[in-house]
Amino acid sequence: SWAMLTQVSSQSPSNLMYSLFNDNGTGGYSYYYSTSTANSGADFSTSVQEAPFRRAISTWRELTGLNFTYGGVTSIQQLNLGDGINLVMLDNTANGPSFVLPAGVLAVCYSGGYTCNGSQWILRAGFEIIIRNAGVSAGSASFNNGPCFTTGSAIDMESVILHELGHALNLGHIIDSYKGIGLPNIDPQKVMNFAIVNGVDRRSPDWAALAGARYNVNPRGLTYCYGITEMSPLPGVVNEPKDDCPLVFPSVPTAPNTSVGFDLDHAGSNRFSDPQYTRVLSSGAGTSITNNAWYVFRTDGTGTSISLAISNYTTSPATQATCTDAGVELSFYQVNSCPAGQAFPAPVAYRTFNANGPVTAVTGLAPNSSYLMMADGIYNTRASFTMTYIATVLPLRFLGFTAVKDGAAVRLDWQVASETGNDHFDVMLSRDGRDFTSIATIPSKGDNENVQDYSSLDRLPFSGVNYYRIRQVDKDGRETFSKTQSVTAFGETGLSIYPNPAHGKLFIRGSAGEAPLSVSLYTITGNLIKRNELRGMQLVNEVDLQGLPAGAYIVEVQTSSGVQQQRFIKE
Repeated sequence: SWAMLTQVSSQSPSNLMYSLFNDNGTGGYSYYYSTSTANSGADFSTSVQEAPFRRAISTWRELTGLNFTYGGVTSIQQLNLGDGINLVMLDNTANGPSFVLPAGVLAVCYSGGYTCNGSQWILRAGFEIIIRNAGVSAGSASFNNGPCFTTGSAIDMESVILHELGHALNLGHIIDSYKGIGLPNIDPQKVMNFAIVNGVDRRSPDWAALAGARYNVNPRGLTYCYGITEMSPLPGVVNEPKDDCPLVFPSVPTAPNTSVGFDLDHAGSNRFSDPQYTRVLSSGAGTSITNNAWYVFRTDGTGTSISLAISNYTTSPATQATCTDAGVELSFYQVNSCPAGQAFPAPVAYRTFNANGPVTAVTGLAPNSSYLMMADGIYNTRASFTMTYIATVLPLRFLGFTAVKDGAAVRLDWQVASETGNDHFDVMLSRDGRDFTSIATIPSKGDNENVQDYSSLDRLPFSGVNYYRIRQVDKDGRETFSKTQSVTAFGETGLSIYPNPAHGKLFIRGSAGEAPLSVSLYTITGNLIKRNELRGMQLVNEVDLQGLPAGAYIVEVQTSSGVQQQRFIKE
């Protein structure tokens, strides 16, 4: 789907298309914040929506040169296309009840145009953007104003404004919606899709929107009337040159200490050439693909791993670096050329980082082979960084890893070779295929060039899908990860605990309506943390988790009919 130009007219003798022109005498259009509080309005210049608007318009400006500049504030609320006052305001009643935003409409961009002297182009007369105003707009909606990421039922305001500004610069609706059926495993819709999905962010333009925007913004030698000229793009356009998979793969090994800069702040996505949203994580779970860049590594003939070091890491805005889950994800594919879009193989490795420092080595690689790497902003993190490649000798190889149900438990078995300098293995568990927590530690059997077998039994799997992987930790702190395996288990205990993962409090309900008599918390290794004797005989009890470090724990509940245990994760 392409982002189409809006409102193509069919007037005789030929089709007439809208075009941007020099409206303000300085090469483009000026927009103004309405500050009036009359007619139930609100001051946009001091509103929480102003910051996401500023970020969204900067995105279009930096990627395309869009010449929309801030003109100041105004008390005007009346819509008047073509007056040179392109309003940005919160919803109000100044234009009559028919202009108040109805339920389900998050924002609107009004625009119009005119022709003169037989020109084949309709001049974009101006635009007015109106954003929902609680208490005025019909219905209700919850918004995330950023810069941190959107969750749950909230809708990302910056994504909404990026869409409305797309209309202002001549982009129309398309039908190219989100992929996936449940958070957090959703790939968001394209910028100009006719609807937006809650709980995800689309703050970087996809290829379709960006191609249409560049067509509209760049001069095309159009002839208007009465000396009117085309819009002149602003200078300083920035684009990530590695935004597309490279057409040429290297034929020689990547040299150690090769450094490459990445600018995901000015990168987008392209479903015509990107992997499926289920081919990013090693687990195969879905995830968002919003702003990515590419690079190809080639191993030498010795059979090596890829070690990477990150420097100059920044985010835009800078405060995004402190947001929960902010960072960059790296997916590695063993291919000899760019796969067709939406037809990628499963990645051989997946890594993440959110600061300067080393990245966990990618191991188990074939000699003299090419590995395509996609760097993508997690939840649309707008990061820039330098990546330095270091080739290292493979200290350990995973020969196999399986996870199978064993009654109510899950049995994990793995084989390794070339075990040198290994300290221990951590059995890692995840509910979503992204965030893993250690649930058991298995010591190394010592240095050995032969095959070594290891196993572990998870007696308390979650009810539903469990994702497992093994983290191998060297004595010097280096890490190696196995592939991820998933197992669907069905807990046989009637004990109900929620939420899981938990934060400040954990709620506990006994089976068959039995009131818990005591609740005990243990570390994953079985050490008692605390025990609460319960006298109230309440069916639902809460446990305070304040001060408890993040990790995996076991809760044990004694009822009149016995003792039950279940694992939970503290985040």
